[in-house]
Amino acid sequence: MDNLKVLAFNYNRRFGVEIEMNSLDKRDFQVHPLNLSQKEQPKGIDYVANLIMKNTGNSVNISKWDHTHNNTEWVIKPDRSCGLELCSPVVKGWPGLKNICEVADVIKRDNKISIDHRCSLHLHIEVADCNREEIAKILTYWVKCESVFLDSVPNHRKRNQYCQCIGMTDLFEHNTIWDENVIIKKLGVQKYYTINCFHYYRMDSPKGGRKTIEVRIVESEGCSDSFLIKNWIRLLIHFIERAKVAPVPSSYNPNNPMSGFCWLDPEDVMRFLGFTDDMQLSKGMEQTRNWFIARLYNNISRSDSLPGIWSNVARKIAREQLTYIIDNLGLKISDMDFYLNPQSSELLYSNEYKN
Repeated sequence: MDNLKVLAFNYNRRFGVEIEMNSLDKRDFQVHPLNLSQKEQPKGIDYVANLIMKNTGNSVNISKWDHTHNNTEWVIKPDRSCGLELCSPVVKGWPGLKNICEVADVIKRDNKISIDHRCSLHLHIEVADCNREEIAKILTYWVKCESVFLDSVPNHRKRNQYCQCIGMTDLFEHNTIWDENVIIKKLGVQKYYTINCFHYYRMDSPKGGRKTIEVRIVESEGCSDSFLIKNWIRLLIHFIERAKVAPVPSSYNPNNPMSGFCWLDPEDVMRFLGFTDDMQLSKGMEQTRNWFIARLYNNISRSDSLPGIWSNVARKIAREQLTYIIDNLGLKISDMDFYLNPQSSELLYSNEYKN
């Protein structure tokens, strides 16, 4: 991939999303669960389905709660954590991503639909073309890049039981011996990590699984902000492609941050993604890079509202490196808001930015 003259979104990897939202009565389903014996559905499930069908022409299937995968149409079903879960069909490329963005636009425009802190966007990326070594590499490089990806989200997502920071667990040490089967097992036994291969790990179970990796860390705005959705999904698919072809990390070397399970700083992550090399970026890739930089600028901690690794002191080097990256790329702090919210559908949907 590094021998390409232009780094662009020429990927055909399949993916799907789960968009969470509240029921119209904003009910707490932990306290007041649905009466399944009466086949009760969350209030508004029909409303949302009809809204999307009317405004986009997409078919939407209303379902009871169940595991759904390989969808060929949109599926809406109950979600006990927040109310409703809207699952996309399996898509790929710009046409599929554009369809998801258009659905998000419909959700955002409707003032009856609410999306609170309980909600998030879950991205499932297909890895059927990857062997076990490649999947383990993807998971390993995520662990190494995880702190920087978490730097790009608001504080409440950094400490959330439904997207637990892997680096804060005892699953891996900096010098853990690399073993593809151990890595896949550790990140496959449950799905509440920032990234997981829960469904892939269950492939041989009686209930079956699917060859996907799930990422869970984006905040509630990721359910209705189409520009956020576009760039977040593209960033993660790009990460998957980079990690798939990267070498297996060597055994831990204190002088080599790319070794072992060492956490990477922003400069390392940007270099890994090809964002700070001399390589030319397509308009779409440049848009995503600048969006990611702006997300980091807005969300890297500048206070001690969170303790430990997310504190002001702990993220000092990350902030300093980000400032260097911004200066070195010739970007301006005054443009950060524009990179996040360009206020123009042209910059979202134009063919000039589709790759």
